Amino acid sequence: MAGAAVLSSATYVPSQIVLGFAWSCLYVGSLKCVTETNDEKSTASGLLQSVIAVSGVIGPVIAAILYAIWPSYFPVLFNAFVMSIISFIIFGLTSPKASELVRTPFVTPVQS
Repeated sequence: MAGAAVLSSATYVPSQIVLGFAWSCLYVGSLKCVTETNDEKSTASGLLQSVIAVSGVIGPVIAAILYAIWPSYFPVLFNAFVMSIISFIIFGLTSPKASELVRTPFVTPVQS
């Protein structure tokens, strides 16, 4: 079994679908934010890919350390929750265009 919350494939498959949808929304949104707020779009998207790759290495190391200290999945998931909230707050405080990105429409109206 993949985890204690997964009882069967009836719960595993839908949870993976939701997780995939959430990741794709996060990735597209962060790529949109990075490319719209920087003049050098390819450099900014390359740095985003680098940060994603580095976090793919550091994240499991932190999770393994937490799991070695507290052998339960709750501290690992709680740490992920806390780090997500902290990063959301840092983004909101440091991004000058964060409020503009929320209000910009996806489709620009055509003037006739």
